[in-house]
Amino acid sequence: MTAMEYYRLLENKCEAGLFPAADGFGVCCYRVKDTGAACVIGLLISADVYNIAMEDPGVENPLVRNAVTFPEGVTMRDLVRLQRAHDKTGRLDWSNTKFLKEAKKILKV
Repeated sequence: MTAMEYYRLLENKCEAGLFPAADGFGVCCYRVKDTGAACVIGLLISADVYNIAMEDPGVENPLVRNAVTFPEGVTMRDLVRLQRAHDKTGRLDWSNTKFLKEAKKILKV
């Protein structure tokens, strides 16, 4: 997957209302089993590899770093910045436009 294809995937998830990916308590998650939503990094972890143990302590977790399939030209630093943008945008005042603008800048697409 290229960085542009990844951006299009993020765009599609936004349009489908599947971002931000949060559980019933409003906590951001890599994957939400009940809804099928996945966060920006969760999209890059295949369902057969995902484990609930990846949720804590987040991207610093070696399980997460080893499970991610990186898009071409995208680094872990880029993904961390993208995840922070996802989390910072907020669940209560989510803005697809704001998030996608930041994603475009981070992914350089």
